Amino acid sequence: MRSDEAKFILSAFRPRGEDAGDPQMNRALVQAGRDPELLRWLDEAREFDLAVASKLEEAMPVPAELRTNIMIGAQVGASARRSLRLILIGTAAAVVLLVGSFGLLLRPVEPLAGWQLAALEVIPGLTSGQTSFDEQSNDLGELQDWLKAIKAPNATTLPLGLSRLGALGCKTFSWDNQLVSIICFGGGKGGFVHLVIINRQGHPNALRLSSPHWIERGDWLTATWSSGERTYMLAMQSGRAALKALL
Repeated sequence: MRSDEAKFILSAFRPRGEDAGDPQMNRALVQAGRDPELLRWLDEAREFDLAVASKLEEAMPVPAELRTNIMIGAQVGASARRSLRLILIGTAAAVVLLVGSFGLLLRPVEPLAGWQLAALEVIPGLTSGQTSFDEQSNDLGELQDWLKAIKAPNATTLPLGLSRLGALGCKTFSWDNQLVSIICFGGGKGGFVHLVIINRQGHPNALRLSSPHWIERGDWLTATWSSGERTYMLAMQSGRAALKALL
């Protein structure tokens, strides 16, 4: 080791010899023993450092409880960091929740198909009596036979809950150059129930859903599904539980 390297290392040497066990510091001390000028510089530097340290100790004595306070401070600091982490995690979770909620608010209302919207415009007239049924009967079989006779979409199978309700009548209307059928039922806990039917053959974009697909629109709750070559929509102005009980 050269003397200039040793002097650089020894500039950090503590005056009371606390660093003597350090290997690199030890090599620098050995070099100082070989170089009288470096040794003299080291002695003067240590003497100066000791004088400064003594003055500082006299002016600011080290409190007896300093170690204890440092340890407590370290524990409090760790606790504070943990608390800060929890706050940050909680804040991040809140932001995610807020963004998700905001996303829900911005999500557009799921659209109904054109034939479904058209049916929801026809139905209120039927229930209020302003629009007459094409065929009126309490016998569901008679309504189905009538729809079959005019080659209108007809329900080949009905949900069990719906088949137990009393039929009121049926109505057909034209949408996009094809017939759409409506069968109205009464007597359910939620009031009137309406089954709308369209043939998939003339409407290739109709949804093919093996299980009911729920959509709310205004006061209406609808369940849409497909069976065979037909797509069905069950609609009522009531809660989901009442409508679900019919399926």
